[in-house]
Amino acid sequence: MRKREIEKQLNQTISNSVPDVLDNILAKCEKKKGFESKVSIMEKEVKQKNKFSIPKLATAFAALVIVGICGVFGFNRYDSLYKVDSIIEFDVNPSVELEVNKAEEVISVVPLNKDGEKILEDMDFNRVDLDVAVNAIIGSMLKNGYITVDENSILVSVKNDDTNKATKLKEEITKEVQEILSANSIDGSILSQTYSDDEEVKKLAEENDLSEGKAKLINEILASDIKDHSGNAYTFESLSKLSINELNLLLTSKKAEVKDVNTSGTASENSYIGREKAKEIALNNTGVSSANVRDLEIELDADDGRLVYEVEFKSGSNEYEYEIHAKTGDIIHKQTEKDDDRNSTNSTSTTSSANNSSETSYIGKDKAKEIAFNNAGVSSSDVRELEVELDEEDGRFVYEIGFKSGNTEYEYEVHAKTGDIIHKQVEKDYD
Repeated sequence: MRKREIEKQLNQTISNSVPDVLDNILAKCEKKKGFESKVSIMEKEVKQKNKFSIPKLATAFAALVIVGICGVFGFNRYDSLYKVDSIIEFDVNPSVELEVNKAEEVISVVPLNKDGEKILEDMDFNRVDLDVAVNAIIGSMLKNGYITVDENSILVSVKNDDTNKATKLKEEITKEVQEILSANSIDGSILSQTYSDDEEVKKLAEENDLSEGKAKLINEILASDIKDHSGNAYTFESLSKLSINELNLLLTSKKAEVKDVNTSGTASENSYIGREKAKEIALNNTGVSSANVRDLEIELDADDGRLVYEVEFKSGSNEYEYEIHAKTGDIIHKQTEKDDDRNSTNSTSTTSSANNSSETSYIGKDKAKEIAFNNAGVSSSDVRELEVELDEEDGRFVYEIGFKSGNTEYEYEVHAKTGDIIHKQVEKDYD
């Protein structure tokens, strides 16, 4: 009902009801013993004054009622237009946060990192419908190459005090994002979740410059108790450096089930070298043919904020471990050890031979260095920070040799008597 019509109806109601109420009160007073004469006098005076006071009273009362109604309408109007009802976050690598009112109109859009600033450049979202804003933001991510066929994952996080409403909104937005990606020929993978206020998550988000949604996702991944290739727990800091697509790939590789996170579609691995290429790099580095390989294992893993392929295999009497950068193909770490299972059958004869030899008949530090340098393919003039030490390990004496050359760091264990390389480790020198 319009304001003018409401005011007219209120005035009519008040003018009809107020005199009757007053007359009834006076009539009841007259009947009370000892008040007749006074009431008669009062009635005349009141009726004389009523010509002026009743209309004034009615008007004042009507005004108060109208002001009250307008106040209620105004408060409800303000509440529906300007009060934040839901918070929605989109994470790819760009991170963006939207504040939305009850009418699902955008109140504000905030970039949460520099990439977020780039996709929001020159766009005004004030009082724009949510679906329009979602189209614009996802469209800008596509246009700027943040979502592609090769990097196809996005995280949608919705916060609302009403759990049912948060879930419904999450499902609607997820469907809308999927439709936008499909219209652009991208088979997207969407991780979606709802979240609420959590001081720990908020603190982690601030400390690591993340959205609360991404911080919550990483917390849930850690809670799922997945381990890296070496059996160690991941850290929040290391996972925070990964993009949403990389986190999605890690979850797929580990076959992890993350609480309260829904996933649709499959994360693309196209921008990485792939398992076959990682295997080829490792075999070429060792000079071993695939025909001579046994017990081969290849796993996509995360190490120090990057994705790597962990490649393990055995060949001959050796066991090899490689860590290869998933995008560049660089060998980050490699390790060679004697295959104890393979050599166990020869342990008796080896021990007997060793016992017949003099303990002083070691190859010497210089020979041990030469063996290590030759294996590494470096000359002594290129070596720095060289350390050589004779030590006993597992009942045998070995030369432990450590040195750096170029941007690589080497560690060797060379059998003190036979000159066999028992252990070898190669890593990139980031110092």
